[in-house]
Amino acid sequence: MRVGSVPEDELRKRDLASRGNRTEELIEAAIGVIREDGAAASMERIALAAGVTKPILYKHFGDKAGIYETIAARYLDELRSELIKSMRPGASPAETLRRTIDTYLAVIEREPQIYRFLTREARLSVSDPGAPVESFIRQLAGEVTIVISDGLRASGADLGAAEPIGYGITGMVQLAGDWWIERQTMSRDRMTDYITDLIWHGLSAMLPNPERTAARLQAG
Repeated sequence: MRVGSVPEDELRKRDLASRGNRTEELIEAAIGVIREDGAAASMERIALAAGVTKPILYKHFGDKAGIYETIAARYLDELRSELIKSMRPGASPAETLRRTIDTYLAVIEREPQIYRFLTREARLSVSDPGAPVESFIRQLAGEVTIVISDGLRASGADLGAAEPIGYGITGMVQLAGDWWIERQTMSRDRMTDYITDLIWHGLSAMLPNPERTAARLQAG
């Protein structure tokens, strides 16, 4: 079927492309507002910045949760990509640990208001394990657990500790990052050193140590 001189399929493709471009413009406007207002960003401010009415925003995203999910997906994909890049092959476990923590802190330092917006909305959705940030943190904890499990297996240590340690490390880095981005009382480099030292020395204590084992046996 044709509409005038243009096939209907072509008109549909143009409409979808136009709608996609408009959605992208609205997302960019929302990000601009969030960079200024952080967790306080409202639909009213986003609509004003985008030059549209709130009903137009609702048509594209449904509600504020829809905007949150769209922006969360974009930034979490970027964070995941940067974390993967930080785990370069050939580096020692300690180097990889430090680089990964520094990468996480660098991302939230670069976009502190986006981070505040995402984490605030995540806390409001804490009962929903499928919410973007909550889901991402769980996935990240699972990936950390795999790395810990591989390390414990290679050293002959108890594998039962892998999952609680994996989740514990993930939660500690996230909460330490929350504290750091709000207080800003030290450099990222120093903060990275503190967290890395704590985690690395804690993990080292989990590994088999003949001298420590002998001392334990002698003690009774």
